Amino acid sequence: MTDTTLKLKQLISNIEYLEEQKKEKAAEISAIYKEVKALGFNTKIIREVIKIKNTKVNEREEHETLLNAYMGELGLM
Repeated sequence: MTDTTLKLKQLISNIEYLEEQKKEKAAEISAIYKEVKALGFNTKIIREVIKIKNTKVNEREEHETLLNAYMGELGLM
């Protein structure tokens, strides 16, 4: 086998491993959301909070400014 073939096999193996890890993490996250829901929290809001929390401050501010402007134009504020 050539070095290139060995490297390709290694990369494929790494991808397969990471895909399996991703499935396991997704199952763990799902279980946490079930717990959140069982405690009476709104999972849509929790997801939104996480999304906002992971957004850069300047991007968040720009988003809020545009959202407020659009909603104002539509008479929703």
